[in-house]
Amino acid sequence: MRLQLLVDADEFWRVLRADIANARERIWLQTLSLEADSGGAPLARALIDSNATDKRLLVDAFCSHIISDRFIHSPRNRFRPELRAEVRATQRMRHDLRTSGVRIGITNPAGFLWHRLPSRDHRKLVLIDDEIAYIGGINFSEHNFAWHDLMIRMEGSEVAAFLRADFDATWQGDPVNAAARFAGIELHNLSGHGNEAMTERTLEAIRGARRSILAITPYLTFPFTDAMADARRNGAQVTVLSPEINNRVSLRRYVHRLARQHGFTLRHYLGRMSHLKAMLIDEEIVICGSTNFDWPTYHVLAETIAIIDDPEFVADFKRRIVEPDMTNSVTVSGEEESIGGRYAELQHRVWAWGARTICYPRHGKRVVHE
Repeated sequence: MRLQLLVDADEFWRVLRADIANARERIWLQTLSLEADSGGAPLARALIDSNATDKRLLVDAFCSHIISDRFIHSPRNRFRPELRAEVRATQRMRHDLRTSGVRIGITNPAGFLWHRLPSRDHRKLVLIDDEIAYIGGINFSEHNFAWHDLMIRMEGSEVAAFLRADFDATWQGDPVNAAARFAGIELHNLSGHGNEAMTERTLEAIRGARRSILAITPYLTFPFTDAMADARRNGAQVTVLSPEINNRVSLRRYVHRLARQHGFTLRHYLGRMSHLKAMLIDEEIVICGSTNFDWPTYHVLAETIAIIDDPEFVADFKRRIVEPDMTNSVTVSGEEESIGGRYAELQHRVWAWGARTICYPRHGKRVVHE
């Protein structure tokens, strides 16, 4: 099996567009969001133009309620002309996809008054025929395409079959927990139910660090930070690299508090939002996928986590992400925003309780086919 690291949206889309153009049998694609802008419209056109015989698209219900990172039902957004125009354009784009033969499923309906909106299917997955698969963190929207992020392209019939079974279970409305080991990579699919047990292997890998952990993520929270703190007490040096420009202000403050609490070195990635989420453990293992290493992953989100020990991939990750990102970052004080950090921690503890009780994802049928 071949693993290929794709850094940022331009590289990802260039490679994926070629794979879509060459597909003959199957294009199955899953994403959190798909918007009718410079990130989503080219994908829609490529799917419409493709000669593949079986084209399916799974989009989370998130995209029906949040466009351009804005909750479209809020009073201040209901009458923004540019936002309403994008909502209508996205609806037209989905209509065009359906009429062209692309089958569409909407995962995890938000429920009455959107009370299940925190319980999303957060996975990003592409399957091309029976040999090619992609996983990672990039959504098909303009603002996501502008962010720093990564995807992984995998070639191999066994890994493609494993991910195809996962997609099919979600397509049927009943996602499952599953894990498998392939050459150089271990994959864990979390369904949103039973995540705590499924996440334990990842937490063990983090706790098991003996020399170093580099966590690159904008949205870091417990229980992953607890595992990182355990590793630090056992002698590992722990560094957190998060973006200076963060679209979630409470998490920016919370990361400062966590760094101060646990003695992590905190660095800020400069210049733009980084949506990239990965951990480098002891310079030998990369943990990445769709997970943000946060409490939603642990409790309620459907996610894909990859634990990669392929030496070539790890070396490429260090060369193409770690080295430039560390160069484009500065060390900051964990004392910054300490009051805001305490409040942010309280917020996230309350939200985590609400998500695993009131907002817990439905059992059984969890997809609506358009």
